[in-house]
Amino acid sequence: MKKQYKIIKLPKGGGRFRTIYAPNKAYKEKLTSFLLDLQQKVHDADKDYTIHGFMRGRGPVSNALKHVGYAYTLSLDLKDFFDSVKAEMVKEYLSEEELDLCFIDGIARQGLPTSPLIANLAFLKLDKMIKNAIAEEGVYTVYTRYADDLIFSFNHKDFAATLETLVEKIITDGGFVLNRKKIKLQSAKSGRRMITGIGVGKREIYPSRKLKRRIRATVHQKNREKAFGLLSWAECREARGF
Repeated sequence: MKKQYKIIKLPKGGGRFRTIYAPNKAYKEKLTSFLLDLQQKVHDADKDYTIHGFMRGRGPVSNALKHVGYAYTLSLDLKDFFDSVKAEMVKEYLSEEELDLCFIDGIARQGLPTSPLIANLAFLKLDKMIKNAIAEEGVYTVYTRYADDLIFSFNHKDFAATLETLVEKIITDGGFVLNRKKIKLQSAKSGRRMITGIGVGKREIYPSRKLKRRIRATVHQKNREKAFGLLSWAECREARGF
């Protein structure tokens, strides 16, 4: 099948652009036919519930719940996540047809419906390496990943620097790049920690003020379906099961 798509440049500010590959109808439908299989492969491989982005039955709420009750949260961000995913990283998971159609110039381009799940598959080995490295340090730490956001919660502040160093080495050796501009360390002493848009406290999670404003705006626009989804998020309900 011929890959037909448009390349769209979206301004990001500062003279930079986000490049989106928008497939035509036929190409998109073919890629969409792979999604259920890709979703199942990620679910089967992620047995300890580390990945929460682009996953049925998981989302911002399930991700935030993992971090309830900790003193510190370190958030790390991957730079150009999809564009860092090469076909050779996932060849053990994909069929020849999937490998041929889900990559453009050998890269899982942003805009293709398959790229989020393929990126999850590509990072699986690194997720495991990160968890193993943390275990060797002997400091109890919760690790989850939401797309390109790597989130760690723990109770010893001085572990943050060690954690940042060991994680950066793992992801760099694995072909990804840490976005050093988005490194963030939060302390429970300063109030609720914000994780994937949700306030996380000692025992509970809470909707953010920004989310509440979005709900009011959506209700005002009479977009019932979107309002219902946001309300579910605000009430901190977990996503439906896979």
